[in-house]
Amino acid sequence: MAVSIFSSSNVVLTNEHLNYATVKEAIQNCSKLIFVGVRENDTPLPHLKCENDSINGKLIKIEAISLVDAVFKLKKALDEAQILDAVAYIHEENVKECTAVKKLLFPEKCNVRFEVFPINGVVGAWKSIGNETFNFESEVKTYLESVPRNEDLKTVKSNMIPDEIFIHGYSTRYGGCSTWPTMASLNLSYSLRKPDSLLVVKENARRLSQHLGFAHENYHLAKANHGKEIWVYEKQAPNSYDGIVTQTPGVLVASPAADCNMLLLADPVTKACGAIHAGWKGILVGVVESAVNAMTSNYNSEPKNIIASLGPSLSVCCCEFGVDESKKFLEISENVVVWKKGKEKPHLDLRLAVRILLEKSGLKPENIDDGIRGLNPTQALATCTKCDPTKTFFSYRRDGPMFGNCVAFISLK
Repeated sequence: MAVSIFSSSNVVLTNEHLNYATVKEAIQNCSKLIFVGVRENDTPLPHLKCENDSINGKLIKIEAISLVDAVFKLKKALDEAQILDAVAYIHEENVKECTAVKKLLFPEKCNVRFEVFPINGVVGAWKSIGNETFNFESEVKTYLESVPRNEDLKTVKSNMIPDEIFIHGYSTRYGGCSTWPTMASLNLSYSLRKPDSLLVVKENARRLSQHLGFAHENYHLAKANHGKEIWVYEKQAPNSYDGIVTQTPGVLVASPAADCNMLLLADPVTKACGAIHAGWKGILVGVVESAVNAMTSNYNSEPKNIIASLGPSLSVCCCEFGVDESKKFLEISENVVVWKKGKEKPHLDLRLAVRILLEKSGLKPENIDDGIRGLNPTQALATCTKCDPTKTFFSYRRDGPMFGNCVAFISLK
């Protein structure tokens, strides 16, 4: 039976009891220790203890049921402590396996190494799951599907997009398996700069697709490069695109955001639809107009028939911007730039900016649901992603560079 200890600077593994005299040199500078024990044949783990009280005060104890489960729970413990650099000392029999699983569960940003503990007889081996030819990716995918949700997967949708024609909405933070605090738990966008692996993000997307009744292979996410290119799904995809439009039934298109506007377009007449990432840079270069044009030129949509929905985003209350950037929005409307008493910098009403551009593109004001105005506005869509006390949605301004992403999604039934 193997019991393991992990820390932010060194990691020690032992069987049932940590002999402090034996390993104190390796762990004395550790700020955090994490015991990970793997059960065998449903046998309960022994009581984990160390005769040194100062070490006991640093301990986090975790029980796992397999090697993959142990590595995932190690990642969860490190994520919750926001540790990106660690050494894991393990039995030599498990080094290759743990390293293979780590590459699938930990992103490149995380510098976690699995090494053999330098003192013989201290470390016990975990049960092997495969050799060099074993399909570790399949094993990890299956495991991630089994990771329980801490909360139900939840979405919100517009009152104005007809449910009998389209499946649509906006994801929330709930129902996924991401474990970094500001990305927990339904992060739906992968980045080399963030502590979520590609497989974890794909599993989150699979959960969303399954929740909506779609096969994951029919889920397509815009790249959010802050430009104005739109992918017309029935044509070849450009290298960069901030939105996707389609007229193909059963295809779920989506766009990510974490403060930026998530725009959905739906034409109940031609049955065309689209999801667009409309950040402040994209707004200025014309992504809103480009998306409407993609609908009209490829699907013969008439702007007067298009229904638009704007998801939760950074509201004017929290959208402070530099003076130089704000001046550029005066070309859209003076009402977009809001000066608050006593503030040196203006605030931007980006939701209003998108509405104005949609109206200039020919959409009827009553067909635009921004949560405030429209024929039947959806109040939940007006939520400010930064200052919402429930923190239902991800926010770059609130969470910093390690932010997660929600998505806007839509499909023709």
